Amino acid sequence: MEILGIFNDENVSTEELKNFRHRQAVRGVIFDSENNIAILHAIHQEYYGLPGGGVEAKEDDQKAIKRECREEIGCDIKIISSIGIALEYRKKDNLINQSYGYIGSVIGEKNDPIFLGDEDEAEKNSVVVWVPIKKAIELMKAIEIQENLYAQYCVSRDLLFLERAQKILS
Repeated sequence: MEILGIFNDENVSTEELKNFRHRQAVRGVIFDSENNIAILHAIHQEYYGLPGGGVEAKEDDQKAIKRECREEIGCDIKIISSIGIALEYRKKDNLINQSYGYIGSVIGEKNDPIFLGDEDEAEKNSVVVWVPIKKAIELMKAIEIQENLYAQYCVSRDLLFLERAQKILS
C-alpha cells in the first residue's frame, strides 16, 4: 500500500524514530446500499471521524477493519479496495501510528454499534451518521483546528482517506 501522508509536526528525526513503538490501526470509508458512508459524530466535541481503531494481536489489518466496523457502526462489511497508509509520528508517546485505509461496503443489515467497554469517552458519546462522501468531506473540513496535536492528526488523516477514496471511486 502507498504511503499517502506523514504527519510529523513535531519534526521527529529519523534517529528518534528508531526508538518509537509501532502501532497498526485501520480506518474505513464504508458505503451502504444508498451510497452513503458511515462517519462517527462525537456529539460533545463536535468532531467527526471514520470508523476504525487498533489492530489487535493475531489479526491482520483486513480482519481488524471488519471487526471495528462491526463494533463501531454495527455492520458487517466486505472490502472493496485499499486506500493507502497514513503515518503519525507522536513524540510525546514515542509512537508511530500506522493507519491502513480501506473502502468497503455494508453486507446485510445495518445494526446498532457494539461498544465493548474499552472505547474512549468520545467514542462512547458518538453516533453513526450516514452521509454522501462529499458531505462527509465538508463536515471534516469544517472541524475547527484541534488544540491537541494528535487529535488534529486524526482529523487530517481521516480527511486524507476520504479525499483519496473519492478520487479512487471517480
